[in-house]
Amino acid sequence: MRTRLLILLLLLFGLSRDTLAQWTGARENLGPSVNDARAQVLPVFSPGGDTLFFSEPAASGGFIIRYSVRGSAGWLPKTDLAPLNPPSSGDKYLYGALCEGQYLVNGHFRTLNRRVYQTAGLAYAAVAAGEGSFLSVPFEGADTMLNSRYTGACIFEPARALFLSIVRGGNEDLFVCVPLNPEEREWSRIRWASPQKLSVNTPFREGAPSVSPDGSTLFFSSDRPGGQGGADLYRCTRSGPGWTEWSVPKNLGPSINSSGAERGFALDPLSGDAYFVSDSGTVGATDIFRLRPDTTVPPPAALDTLPPTAPGDPELDERYYKPNNIVFLLDLSNSMKKANRMNLLKTAMRPLVRALRPVDKVTIYRFAEATLRLYETSSVNDPKRLSGLVDSLRSLGEATNGSAAIQEGYREAERKLLPGANNEIFLITDGDFPIFPDVEKLILQSLHIRFCVVMIDETPEGQALLAKFRRYPNVQVVTLHDVVSDARALLNNVKQNARKK
Repeated sequence: MRTRLLILLLLLFGLSRDTLAQWTGARENLGPSVNDARAQVLPVFSPGGDTLFFSEPAASGGFIIRYSVRGSAGWLPKTDLAPLNPPSSGDKYLYGALCEGQYLVNGHFRTLNRRVYQTAGLAYAAVAAGEGSFLSVPFEGADTMLNSRYTGACIFEPARALFLSIVRGGNEDLFVCVPLNPEEREWSRIRWASPQKLSVNTPFREGAPSVSPDGSTLFFSSDRPGGQGGADLYRCTRSGPGWTEWSVPKNLGPSINSSGAERGFALDPLSGDAYFVSDSGTVGATDIFRLRPDTTVPPPAALDTLPPTAPGDPELDERYYKPNNIVFLLDLSNSMKKANRMNLLKTAMRPLVRALRPVDKVTIYRFAEATLRLYETSSVNDPKRLSGLVDSLRSLGEATNGSAAIQEGYREAERKLLPGANNEIFLITDGDFPIFPDVEKLILQSLHIRFCVVMIDETPEGQALLAKFRRYPNVQVVTLHDVVSDARALLNNVKQNARKK
């Protein structure tokens, strides 16, 4: 009870050792006690950390569950976890060691005429007197075993939160389920609510969830752009009172991730070492590796200050700032008529357009139901016309088609791309609109073009849009509330992005 209370206090106050942990140095292959010419996958620790579970192909075909016990000099030779490998067709994976003799495994098992049949699903497994028994995990609502293919799972025991990776419609995403009867302590009697999507999902694949012992950090694998190789391991921290909202994921870096594929992360509860699966530098198809945490204290980060501007010097002095290729996407839909929103938009744009130089390129689109180019030039050779255009902007009183505008903005930014410069799109809006999967992929893949969402007034609808974009590490966010304090917000954003290093 005291241990559970301590964990819950850590959840409340965010005091997590592994939240701050970094892993550096050379990764270590666990060696022949665990790894061999076959594929080893899915490392999972027992609650006390003395046993490491994983799966590998059996001689007869299909994956089976094995384990290794921690010895004084390392992991002892592996052996089969026979009760959890019944004689049924289908791969056997262990997703969580819940408590002594109880596990979360893949599959839905039934026995008919003394023969065991395995189909897709999840099950609680119990081992007693050398025998294994299986009970399917029940879900409420529309979600059923038949509608989903579960590729990974883990349970955060203190809060009874079940994390899943599920393939639907050809894409793998992360979900979480919470119990409908949270007071129930017996695992087999918990009734789970329908899975809810996590905020970290993208149109790319996210899978293999793993949660730190204190529940503050989620680890997963993704093939999203910007990684080291085919699939990389990422981490994010809990950012809301529930279990669906998480911070922008961060890549675990080149010490763990390689040019190959990494999947399946586990924290050693005794040492804090990172355990993970990789297909790079292996003795077999995939091996389990270990990396020790970095115990050095990093130096304090330097403040990111802007170069001083002397009286009479240009705001974007070419000594300090690279050229810019800027595309404005201005939401002029019906909701922009409300309150002070058009005034906020114009007030924030004026200092930036006045500061742009002949070396800079600028394009302005307005969008509502349709997207229309208002201004285009290869260089800012008519600043009076540009400023006059900003002053003349009016709401169009139409619906919003933001996805089409974003696609047009990227086409324009690519057409005028300046290598080595600040290539940036400003999406200035006050509300929410659908972001289609092909547009999400475009944003995530176009790492050479910055995408900045400028939210006016932060309405409830605008908050919903920001929640979508904050999932992406290459999206910046600026909010406009006050015509005085936020007047230079866009100019300062460009100065930070265009600053010469």
